[in-house]
Amino acid sequence: MSMVSAKEFSDWLRLRFGDLNEGVALTRKDINQLTGRQNFSSDFVNDIHFELMRHGLAFVTDTVSYTHLRAHETRHDLV
Repeated sequence: MSMVSAKEFSDWLRLRFGDLNEGVALTRKDINQLTGRQNFSSDFVNDIHFELMRHGLAFVTDTVSYTHLRAHETRHDLV
């Protein structure tokens, strides 16, 4: 898979999820796989956000990966 640009990814997100009323959670691993990247920069995230804002959508990221939070919740639940 070749890497896709922020514009290509934002277009895909908009077409795939733009009609949903609730938010969609994607992990860093999801984004890497969907964009063909091994990692991504804050510039890439900002570019995606810019493209989506033009259509009234937002792309919000968290500094802690969803996978980490999920693993933390699971450990907490077991205690």
